This record gives sequence, C-alpha cells and structure tokens, in this order.
Amino acid sequence: MLRKRADSKAAALGLLTDIQTCIRTDSLESQYELTANELGRGKFAVVKRCIEKSTGKDYAAKFLKKRRRGRDCRAEIIHEVAILEMARWNTRIISLHEVYETDHEIILVLEYNWDILIDRVPHPFRHNADSDLTEKTPMPVYAK
Repeated sequence: MLRKRADSKAAALGLLTDIQTCIRTDSLESQYELTANELGRGKFAVVKRCIEKSTGKDYAAKFLKKRRRGRDCRAEIIHEVAILEMARWNTRIISLHEVYETDHEIILVLEYNWDILIDRVPHPFRHNADSDLTEKTPMPVYAK
C-alpha cells in the first residue's frame, strides 16, 4: 500500500515508475570486485570501477543515495533506470547492466569501456596523451 502511494506520487510528478530490470537485493560484492578507482563524484552519487567476478569484465558502479536532504529520492532513481532502459538501443548512451538496492542506496551497474566512452565525450573534454581531463579546449561561443 505504501509503495503504491509512492508510485502514484511519482507518476503525478511525471516520473516513470515501470521498469523491466530486476532490482537485486543481494550484495554487490558477491558478484563484483570493487576497485580503488573512483571514476567520478557528484552531489548525490559516486561512480566506482568494478569487475564482474564470473567474466572479468569491467563495469562502472554508480552509487546513488536513496535519501537526499531528508527526502526519499527512490522514485527519481527508478525514473533514471526507466530512462536508461528506454535508451538501451542508442549507441550514444551508456548501457545499464544491473541494479542493486541496499538500505541506503541504489547501485546502477553500467557499461564501462574507456575506448568506447572516449568517442562519446565531446571534443573539448577529450583526453590526450599529453594532458589529463582537466585541460580543456575552449568551447565555441554562440550569439543569441
């Protein structure tokens, strides 16, 4: 009953609530080995590199907090999963592999392949051998 109300509240906000991906509740560490490499950090998420134990394949694990500023944000994360599912055939968007849920966070296991990702990054942010990603080419300025 409580979940139904949360879904109807999310739908009223225009968020997608139906997803096809099964949300796993077992431990991420049972299937993946987390590396020390932190790929990125934002206001509400941390992305770390992980390796699937059964295949040795690299993935990016995006750890999203379910509560932000004292507010339940699970519906927004489910919306993100739904968008990734809708875009799964688009080669310009990172593919969703699996979803895990703990008491405090939802973890999205995403495609990770540096060679493919670098082709998707806009030119001003591309990595080259002589610099790191902090060195940027100036962005073009467009008149209004």
